[in-house]
Formats: sequence, structure tokens, C-alpha cells
Amino acid sequence: MVADDHDFGELVFRFHQPHAGVILFRLGDFAELDLKIERIDYVLENYGDRLAQFLIVSRRAVRVR
Repeated sequence: MVADDHDFGELVFRFHQPHAGVILFRLGDFAELDLKIERIDYVLENYGDRLAQFLIVSRRAVRVR
């Protein structure tokens, strides 16, 4: 699941709902499509072995939970 909806984070962490992997964007409300594409490309190239986990993607970093 790829989302910029923070409700997914709440479902996974607060309510411990099962998931097959979540990529949560935290790029700001008005992030351009080009930035989203750039960041997802980066995640797929560098974190492809961790896609079953919960990834939080910001403009400068990726956190894995």
C-alpha cells in the first residue's frame, strides 16, 4: 500500500492491524508529482528488500519500522 493518508499509520501502529507493507509519504500537502515519483523510485531502488515493512518517506529520508 502506498499512501499519503496518515490513517494507515494509525491503523498499523496504534491498533496493530496486520499489513503486507505500507509506504507512507510525508512530503507535505502540496508535493509535486515529480517529487513523489523521485522518492518512490529511490525507495524501490534502495529499500526493495524491505517493502513488507512500514516505510515512512520524507523529502530527505526513509525510515523503516
